[in-house]
Amino acid sequence: DFLRKHDSFETLTNKKLTVSSNSKFFIIKTPNIFDIQLSYLHNTWTSTSRGNKVLNDAYIEANSNTNNGSSNSEKEKVKIYLIFSYIKTNCFCGVAEMTSAVNLDTLNPIWQNSQKYGAFDIKWITIKDVPFDEFKCIILKYADDEYRCVTYSRDSQELPFAVGKRVIDIFNFYQYTSS
Repeated sequence: DFLRKHDSFETLTNKKLTVSSNSKFFIIKTPNIFDIQLSYLHNTWTSTSRGNKVLNDAYIEANSNTNNGSSNSEKEKVKIYLIFSYIKTNCFCGVAEMTSAVNLDTLNPIWQNSQKYGAFDIKWITIKDVPFDEFKCIILKYADDEYRCVTYSRDSQELPFAVGKRVIDIFNFYQYTSS
């Protein structure tokens, strides 16, 4: 209900995302909806120290690949998309673009009762609950040759391009209905 009260909510539930072939995708897991609400209001995110390092490394690498002597017109910017899920809900709940590196020295002030160092800017692209059942056709190879559904991905896990694109396609075509 919280997100539905904001003017841009309807726009975010119906927005379609087109991804370029050099996009990167990461799964983000959070323990509750309140983190998503705060993130939506402040356009920022934080993760665990390990997650922040993974995401920061990806952001720095993406920007160094974009700016390695080529002009912006010659080389398209690498975009990093974060696919969010709050734990125990059996759904993915949104997609945001990472728009800054992680400031690893900052205690993120918006999460109360949290000692998470690091914060980075994001731009929400779509917010809607898409049930995990919609993703059961997307299988990933994990360690030790184990194959599991993408919904079993860990926090800050990078998805292969084809898998990330498929997840985004499902977000694009899933018809959200509010209760």
